[in-house]
Amino acid sequence: MRIFLLILLLLPISQAVGGTWKDNFKKDPARFAKSVNLNPLENSKTNEIRIWVKFLSSVRGTVVTDNGIARYSNKKSGHLELVKSDPSAPKIDLMKFLPSLSELSEYTYICDTGIHGGAFYFIEGNYNGKYFFTIASWPKSCSSPEFDALNEFLHAAGEQ
Repeated sequence: MRIFLLILLLLPISQAVGGTWKDNFKKDPARFAKSVNLNPLENSKTNEIRIWVKFLSSVRGTVVTDNGIARYSNKKSGHLELVKSDPSAPKIDLMKFLPSLSELSEYTYICDTGIHGGAFYFIEGNYNGKYFFTIASWPKSCSSPEFDALNEFLHAAGEQ
C-alpha cells in the first residue's frame, strides 16, 4: 500500500520532468502578452525581445522594441499592467543582443542545473522574421555562449 501511495505521489513529478510541463510553460508568454494587448510574436515580422519572469503568482515583463522599452507587472493589482514605458530608454544597447539571443531555442533549457529559486524566465523574441523561445529557471547558473549573452542582456535590462 505504501509503495502504491508513493507511486501516486511521484507520478505528477515524473510527468513534469518528462516534458508535459514544457508544453504548459510554452503557453505562458502568449497568455502574458494577450493580457496586456500585445500580439503574439510567433507570426510577427518585427524585431522584438520579451522577457517574462514568473515567481509564484507574481509576473513581470520587459518588452524591448525599436520603439523603446515597456515594463509590465502584476504587483499592484494582481493583473498584468503597464508599469513604465520609456521610448527614450537605451533600446539600441539592448537590441544589440538580439542576434545572439535569437540562437536560443526551447532546447537551450537543457542547461538547467537544478537550481531553481522559484523564478522562471520566459525569453521570446523575433529577429529578422525568426521566432525564438526558451525557458530558464536560473539563467545565472548556466554557461554557454547563448546563456552568456542572455545573462548579459538580463543584467543590462535590469532583470537580474
